Amino acid sequence: RFGLPEGARIGAFLIFGRPTTTLGGRAFNTLLRLGAGATRKLPVERIFFRDSFENPATPSPLISPLIEAARHAPSAVNAQPWRFLWHGGRLYLFVTRDNRRYGTGVQQRYRLYDGGICMANIALALEALGMEGRWVMLSGTERDIPEHPANLQPLATLNMRGD
Repeated sequence: RFGLPEGARIGAFLIFGRPTTTLGGRAFNTLLRLGAGATRKLPVERIFFRDSFENPATPSPLISPLIEAARHAPSAVNAQPWRFLWHGGRLYLFVTRDNRRYGTGVQQRYRLYDGGICMANIALALEALGMEGRWVMLSGTERDIPEHPANLQPLATLNMRGD
């Protein structure tokens, strides 16, 4: 259909539009968001940790708006796979492995798309707030990655001063 080779998959695609102005359209959108669970975001205490993953925390005023931007990022099946660790003056982004919401097999890779969308939301928040920062992708083999549970995959770190 899209001229893709046999066996290829479309990982994701976006549909853009304009907000509806009719009462029926707004009601439909509200029902759709409720049905998809889009209004149920994980609380900060479930996604943000300081120094270790045994220490759920409240983000500092500096990074709190960034974590809020992350919380409101869209994710496939509202999986919200992101977990953040503030460690050594850096914000680390991890995504959950084997998230049952994604299903099985290759569908588990949606965590990487969702992590990227989360990173984009944070980048937009940085720009809107006039802050500087850049994401550095992690391979998972770096020696300076903080200790983390086996069910979390390191994805990136945010350097707040353009390090």
